[in-house]
Amino acid sequence: MSTEELICRGYELAKKLGLRISTHIAGGTFSIERGFLKYLRETGRTDVRYLMQLGLLDRHWLLIHGIHNTELDLEQIAHVGANLVYTPTSEAIRGGGIAPAANAVRAGVNVALGTDGPMVDYSVDMVEQMKACMLMQHVRHLDPTRISAERALEMATINAAKALGLENEIGSLEAGKRADIAVFDLRKPYVGVLHRPLSSFICAGKGNDARAVIVNGEIAYQDGKFPRCSDRDWLFAEAERIGANLVERAGLSHRFVPAWRS
Repeated sequence: MSTEELICRGYELAKKLGLRISTHIAGGTFSIERGFLKYLRETGRTDVRYLMQLGLLDRHWLLIHGIHNTELDLEQIAHVGANLVYTPTSEAIRGGGIAPAANAVRAGVNVALGTDGPMVDYSVDMVEQMKACMLMQHVRHLDPTRISAERALEMATINAAKALGLENEIGSLEAGKRADIAVFDLRKPYVGVLHRPLSSFICAGKGNDARAVIVNGEIAYQDGKFPRCSDRDWLFAEAERIGANLVERAGLSHRFVPAWRS
């Protein structure tokens, strides 16, 4: 998808400016015609190994997905301090596979959680990602203890902050950090009793259980309202209008037709 020169120059720029580089790694399905497996068959090396051979892989990299990372890949990622971002529901809806997130954690990799955006699986619910992370890693390893609720929460918070190089500013509730706080109401019938609140939150709660979201000390959301967005309904309607127009111009309107089976 890019040239060696572009990768090297992009890396040097990111290093100079103290920025992170986000890239998809070992992703997609095992397609022979295109994608990860095609590249592996042609070159005999994984994309992680390619970056290692270029001498570029280090803490500046955010490696997204990692579905087909090998154990050697994970060891190398851990060795250089690069970061892996696991996006469980995105990989599942595409049939891409289950990334070795638990093995990465065991290898010493800083593993964060992400959604991959609504364009893939419609969701930006990080509570959903924590639950999906636990479920899929337990299925992959046939082990219901492989990823704990505590570990999943760390992957969604402090590990994500570490991946961005911002662990001294955000990612945990500590004096001196930015006041980034999400307050959830778990008194819902679908949550039930709270014998172990953290497990109930991740396994039965939902993102829309949030009562308030505070970003750097400022209320960004409270009880269904966004102080900075005066007309949410108009915003969504306008986004739908623009999106539908783009789809029609691209000749893809047929994708909106429900795929009922006869």
